[in-house]
Amino acid sequence: TMKNPPTEYRILALYRFVPLVSLNNETTTDVNSSSVDNNDCDDEATLMAHPERHPILRKLQSELLTTLRRYDAKGTVLIAPEGINGTICYPFPPPLTSTQ
Repeated sequence: TMKNPPTEYRILALYRFVPLVSLNNETTTDVNSSSVDNNDCDDEATLMAHPERHPILRKLQSELLTTLRRYDAKGTVLIAPEGINGTICYPFPPPLTSTQ
């Protein structure tokens, strides 16, 4: 039988150590330049105790997960109010998808 050639992988380090969101009741600009009023979020005490509930961070998490799954990426990505950090690997060339 014919064996598949070994898959090559690329490694990518992700980091952005600048505030992605503000946890106080201010208007915040998200990474896609749309504005979100933090008064629409959970109350300030909840956001301080559970910053992962911030709507901008949840949106970013969802978008990253969708994109990383599309490219069969594996790894760890940490998303927090103070920035993003992570390391992933993905097959190269990337698998063809219906959206490419």
